[in-house]
Amino acid sequence: MTDTVAALFARYEVGGQIRHGRVVDDLIERWTAPPWEGGHAGTGHDARAEARLLTPVVPTKIVCVGLNYKAHIAESLTVAAGARQPSEPL
Repeated sequence: MTDTVAALFARYEVGGQIRHGRVVDDLIERWTAPPWEGGHAGTGHDARAEARLLTPVVPTKIVCVGLNYKAHIAESLTVAAGARQPSEPL
């Protein structure tokens, strides 16, 4: 049986610059871009202790759901105005 170790990638900020990299022990190996965008190992590294981790990706769209739980439906102006309670979240 072969042991497989998953690589840990991070989007992080260090020295005012946002970077992508692969976490290796106490260092973050700098990458040219995230691997899912075709990035590869670049040159240099940063100390993990000096890096501020960021969200893994920057969202292009944020989807919100309204009237998705009973307490929210009860406080909603639509229901208070006499509308029927929806059978599923809107």
